[in-house]
Amino acid sequence: MTKIYFFTEPSVFPTTRFRAEQYIPYFHKNGYDTVLFPAFSSGYKSFSQSLISVFKFNLDRYLSNIKNIFHRWQQINQINTNDNILYIHSFLTPFIDTDYLAQVVRKKSRLMVLDMDDALFVTNKRTEIKLKKVMAMCDAVIVGNEYLADFAQKYQSNIYIIPTPIETNYYVPKKIDIETKSNTITIGWMGSWVNLKHLNLVISSLIHLQNKFPHIHLKIVTNIHELPPNLKDIAKLKQWSVEDELKDLQSFDIGLMPLEDNAFSRGKCSFKLLQYMAVGIPVIASPVGMNKQVVQDNGFLCETEEEWLESLLILCENKELRQTMGKRSREIAEKDYSTQVNFLKLHRALTGSELSAK
Repeated sequence: MTKIYFFTEPSVFPTTRFRAEQYIPYFHKNGYDTVLFPAFSSGYKSFSQSLISVFKFNLDRYLSNIKNIFHRWQQINQINTNDNILYIHSFLTPFIDTDYLAQVVRKKSRLMVLDMDDALFVTNKRTEIKLKKVMAMCDAVIVGNEYLADFAQKYQSNIYIIPTPIETNYYVPKKIDIETKSNTITIGWMGSWVNLKHLNLVISSLIHLQNKFPHIHLKIVTNIHELPPNLKDIAKLKQWSVEDELKDLQSFDIGLMPLEDNAFSRGKCSFKLLQYMAVGIPVIASPVGMNKQVVQDNGFLCETEEEWLESLLILCENKELRQTMGKRSREIAEKDYSTQVNFLKLHRALTGSELSAK
């Protein structure tokens, strides 16, 4: 039986859940054995933005990276034969030259594939050089969108574009309670605290909207104890947890994904939008990177404050349009971005063989 080793980021990181873990049952159903090798981590924690808290967070991350060096070597030593497939997400570890570790595991594999779902190459030249070396020694490179593919194809000819999929059997629209007649509209945003800065693009529009319509609320679901001052007065904070994630998404009536237009943002895989779409709600997003591909007739793309306000007003004032666009969101998520659909692409990328859709 062919064995696939998944070298991923820590198991608590969203990218591990969505780009590796959720595929594992599909591989098992098709006769593959799998081993998940997550990087070491002390946890995916919520915290405040105080200087002490940020210092502790960075120190914790530094110590975790040191421990990860030894952790990775222990994992590599568990690979006994060379008749297997290796999946590597981004970097094995940030502290040792990744190309050296890649050379070690390359000798223990029949096929080695690198997966990249962020524009890491724009962070610094050293990272770009490391990626270039690893890509060149792989049999294939998987990327999350066309922007990342443009970079990868400079160093690897065998490229697969596979978006971060959404498990549409789990992420489903909420059941409508016909007895509920509340006119409250919840505009929602879910994501990591490091991306809260993107909401600055829509704050003035949201303030204007809430001043005019008191029944409209902004709900932010993230891993932080306290919102920044500019969001405190206009948003309700909900602590993110994997247990409440689906319920929180289903509580949204409209999903937001504003993005600053820069090189790193263009590499994002629009997964926030896919989560909203899977639960059947309309979306409003910035026309940056993959967002332009994902948002069709299921929402609006907005560049200016005026466009954001106009789009929010249209959806807030028209329940029927929200329902129509929400239905299209769900259809697009199922057709193009479901785990089942994208498993066929990942299977081909990792094995070189085709599977028919079932």
